[in-house]
Amino acid sequence: MLEDSDGAFFLSAYARRDRLVLLGDFSYSASSKDGLVPPGVPAEGRLHQRSLRLATGLCVHQDERIAVDLLAGLRHWSVDYRDRGTRVDATLAGPLIGASWRF
Repeated sequence: MLEDSDGAFFLSAYARRDRLVLLGDFSYSASSKDGLVPPGVPAEGRLHQRSLRLATGLCVHQDERIAVDLLAGLRHWSVDYRDRGTRVDATLAGPLIGASWRF
């Protein structure tokens, strides 16, 4: 799998101030493959994937040992696939609801 990877990148950020929590991350990966498929026909394909997540929330409980955050935000995915005769672009976005527990 790593030999087909053209590159990947991941960035994550997390910030807190008093009870306010902010987080976000971005990922990107690209891979490609070429070769022969039976009966010896050349084939090649490329895949690019991107995702972005942004959320904010509040710390609803915190003491010396445990902290609990409730979060809401958005997540966005984008996938681009190409081979010799096909191109597929897909995008999906949706709400994000979650909780974070730290101890």
